[in-house]
Amino acid sequence: MSHGSMASSLQEQVAVDELGSDHFISRVDPARMGNKANIAYGGCTISIGVQAACSTVSPKYLLYSATGNYLGPALTDRKLKCAVRRVRDTRTFATRLVEISQDQDDGKSRLCMIMLADFQVKEEASLLVYSAPPSMSYSPPEKCLTTKEATEDKVQRGVVTKKLGDLYLATFGFNSRFFETRG
Repeated sequence: MSHGSMASSLQEQVAVDELGSDHFISRVDPARMGNKANIAYGGCTISIGVQAACSTVSPKYLLYSATGNYLGPALTDRKLKCAVRRVRDTRTFATRLVEISQDQDDGKSRLCMIMLADFQVKEEASLLVYSAPPSMSYSPPEKCLTTKEATEDKVQRGVVTKKLGDLYLATFGFNSRFFETRG
């Protein structure tokens, strides 16, 4: 994929290529969302870190926790690099510490995020399964407006101007490339 091109699928957006032992690079540049500056959407950064961590564990391990701290903005015109440290590997658990960075114009690397990813082998059976019922009833998704429809409705009702509605859709449009959002 060439520099600056956009991913055509979520799988491609979060893909990483191995650079060496536990070192990875994003296949595409992170995308912008919700910011006019050359600053990437944080979800792109953490998803690349998660993908790098997942690449270092056996497929029998399932991700059950990922937490990250943003240390500085990721830029949208360059790839993300991940250095994965194997903190714990047991029969049932694995923990990874991931440092996510980008090369700067001066050639130096700058950390964008540090994250922890925890994995557990899927258990064969569970003694107790609990899920609280919803506290109220909700409309089925097919009856809810899409983000575009909701924005057009707000324009039509005079809540926002057409210019502001179009700006909103353009600013947060990255999300709609991969997900259908209704509300």
